[in-house]
Amino acid sequence: MDVIAMARELGAALQQSDEYTAYNVAKNAADGDEVLQEMIGEFNLKKLSLSTEVQKEEKDQKKLAALNARLELVEKLLDEKYLEQKEGRKPKRAPQL
Repeated sequence: MDVIAMARELGAALQQSDEYTAYNVAKNAADGDEVLQEMIGEFNLKKLSLSTEVQKEEKDQKKLAALNARLELVEKLLDEKYLEQKEGRKPKRAPQL
């Protein structure tokens, strides 16, 4: 048996595993969650804004602090959303971004 055939067998075996099944369920749930996708989008935009501000020669410390605080808030909300999905519980309320 050649390496490519063995790799295909390994891939097929992995797709049958409980871990892969759980991953697919979680991925599909996350992909279909509009609130989560909005939060991820905001997180990425804030991260980009923070990165841009950090690279400037003259940094606006107030802006950096505000962006960092906002980034931390969105990160906490994402963590909470992840736990809700992982534990199968309903969110207490819609997050305020």
